[in-house]
Amino acid sequence: MSLSNALNIAVIGGTRGIGLELCHHFASTGHNVALCARSDGADTVARELQREYKVKSYGLSIDAADEQSCIDFSTESQKVIGPVDVLFANAAMFGPVGKIDTIDITRWSEVLTSNTLTLVNPIRAFLPSLRKSTNARILTMSGGGLGGSRPIQRATAYVASKSATVTLVEALAIELLEENITVNAIAPGFFPTSFMSEAKNVGPEVAGNDLYSDATQTADESTEEYLAQLFTVVDFLMSPVASVISGRIISARWDTQEAVLGLSKSSNAFRLRRVDEILIKDAK
Repeated sequence: MSLSNALNIAVIGGTRGIGLELCHHFASTGHNVALCARSDGADTVARELQREYKVKSYGLSIDAADEQSCIDFSTESQKVIGPVDVLFANAAMFGPVGKIDTIDITRWSEVLTSNTLTLVNPIRAFLPSLRKSTNARILTMSGGGLGGSRPIQRATAYVASKSATVTLVEALAIELLEENITVNAIAPGFFPTSFMSEAKNVGPEVAGNDLYSDATQTADESTEEYLAQLFTVVDFLMSPVASVISGRIISARWDTQEAVLGLSKSSNAFRLRRVDEILIKDAK
């Protein structure tokens, strides 16, 4: 699904993995793309997008956990692609792996702070632009393993940071409601990247069998299907019909557009709290 009108989209963490796939998807459907990442090569990716898809593109290598770097990225990117309509905050670190009493607590704290700031700082930097858009969207990734019967084990910094991310999404959705800026998180499903390489490198004795198995999983025939599901959800959340959807966690693999559009504003479905009228009752 491509949008009839080109949007200007900023992607935080756009040089590898899902972030890179998103940049190519956006550009291939006619949108202009600005991207940044901690690693080198953002400018190279931007040139590739411009050459292959004939769109405006800009890339800058920065640490999105740094406030001034995000301001600089926002300022310079808009000189190239114009005012931004959609911000996709995709950057995150997996962090230390191991049992809670064995990991480096300094790194644990740094990951929690960094993964939160790589959402907050870009939002703060791009808000002036988003406020001018008639199709303003903020999107991020909810990660995996948040609650349920099988939360990610021995990666507590990552899990805690993603829990912070989704609660920030819910709070910011209310804060930005009157400004017509939607804020949503997406659970993308499995896509093989080097993101969990630390769990692979330390082995099953430290990472545990489940996390090590996830970290060493390779691509299979369903990978392209997962990406297609992700792109479908992303395009839906950027579309005008989704302007009423905000503060939600949408699974690219399991949730349907019909179910999401059928929500009442007071429903806790597709939020971190997913139980209505049983354990948690909304104030009447």
